[in-house]
Formats: sequence, structure tokens, C-alpha cells
Amino acid sequence: MNIKKFLVILIILAGFWYAFFGQKMLPVSESSAEAYLKTIKKVKSPDVLQLIQDKKGHLQLVHIFKSNCILCRIYFQDIVDTARQYPEIPVIVIATDRHPLLLASFLSGRNLPFTPLMLDDSPESLAGALKTIDMHYDDNEPYTVVIDRNGQVIEFSVGSGFASRISSYFEEKK
Repeated sequence: MNIKKFLVILIILAGFWYAFFGQKMLPVSESSAEAYLKTIKKVKSPDVLQLIQDKKGHLQLVHIFKSNCILCRIYFQDIVDTARQYPEIPVIVIATDRHPLLLASFLSGRNLPFTPLMLDDSPESLAGALKTIDMHYDDNEPYTVVIDRNGQVIEFSVGSGFASRISSYFEEKK
């Protein structure tokens, strides 16, 4: 094996290690994960749409993720940091996980500045509901959008690279 291939494999393995073991993932016990799970609000797709519409008149940030998605785990802290930096901007964070204890394990101990939501129906149902407000979510995570005061999507990102764009946008619109 040549050195380039070895380095590429090493970098990929380091990324996997960071995503799954480098961050706090498992709480002290399964019972504490179950206790934290009670703080996560379960929502149906129409409820998500209603939450977004209820915040009309404000800039808002909507983030959809899965706790077992590598990119989602890596960039989740950017959402937390953005929510802390701009507390006046409503942040709606929705997990589409089918593994509630894994989600609770991932979120516990993070002292989040928002209440995490867990989708209680299918991601396809959420995609259909969000298309009615021009959010073209297609079950690819992480999915992040900025919605203006009129309820229109003005910025979106699938995957990485959104934190600096969104932060600078919020600075401009303060």
C-alpha cells in the first residue's frame, strides 16, 4: 500500500472516530438516556410546519438532522453555537432518528439553548409538509435553512459549509 492511500484511509478512520467516539455519545447509564429522552418533544410533520408558521415575523433557523449521521454529528455543534450567539433568533431543531436512545445519548449533557424535537412520523411526510413553504427537504441530512420574517426560505444548505454563511447573514440582518 502506498503512502497516499494509507494517509487517506487514516484520515477517513479519524473522521469516523471523531464522529462516533470523539464526542460525548453515551450517558452514564441507559436509564439516564431514557430520562433525557423525556425532555425531547415528539412532533408530527404538520406540527413542524405550524411551529415554523408560528414564528413568522422573525428570522428563524431550521435544522434537520439524524444523530447517527456522521456529517450531522460533526456540524451539530455549529447549530448550537449559532443559537447561543444569536439568542433572539428562533431555532427549530428536528431529529429524524428512528433510534430514540441513540438520539438521547447524543444530546444529553450538551446544555442546548433550544428544545430538541424528534419527528414522530416519516421523513417523507416531513418533506411533503415542508414543500408547502418552499423548503425542498428530501431526507438528506444535515439540512439547514434560514427563513425570513415573511416565512420565505432565503438560505439553505445540505451538508456542510453553512455555519459561516448563516452567521454572517444573521449579523447583516440584526
